[in-house]
Amino acid sequence: MVVYAAKHGETALDGDSLNSPFATVLARVIKEPKVEVRKLFDIVRDDVWKATNRTQQPFTYGSLPGREDFYFVAGR
Repeated sequence: MVVYAAKHGETALDGDSLNSPFATVLARVIKEPKVEVRKLFDIVRDDVWKATNRTQQPFTYGSLPGREDFYFVAGR
C-alpha cells in the first residue's frame, strides 16, 4: 500500500500552518486507536478533501491482505 498526499496529476498543498493539510490530518488520525489502516486512509482522504475545499485529494495505491486487519494503534 502506497499513500500519496495528492492523486496523480495534482500537486499537494503546503497549507497555511507548520504542516501540510495531509500531514496535519494524518498526524491526528493515525493516533486514534482501533481504526483499521484502510479506513484510516479513507478518513484522511475525506478530511483533507474537506480541509482544502475539494482541491487536494489524497490517493491510495495497492492492496493489503483481505483477511487480516492492520492497526497503527490497536487499542488501549
